[in-house]
Amino acid sequence: MNPEVREEQLKSLAKSGHGAALRDWLNIEIARLENVSLIPNEDFDNQARGHKAAAGILRKLLRFLTVSKEKPTERVKNPYE
Repeated sequence: MNPEVREEQLKSLAKSGHGAALRDWLNIEIARLENVSLIPNEDFDNQARGHKAAAGILRKLLRFLTVSKEKPTERVKNPYE
């Protein structure tokens, strides 16, 4: 998929109700990944690193969706300039 098309579709998704549901779900999954008590004791170090990396990627997506849903604010020209 073309990166520009993908970005436009993600921005469109972020502004919809589906985007709000996706943001809520991402928050839940990030919290689950960051909960170290859910990681079994076998190979804890490797799994903890994997969970941290996965949470970082999901946070990046969540940040993009959050910023994309906000309407850009119009700048008001300073009357004193």
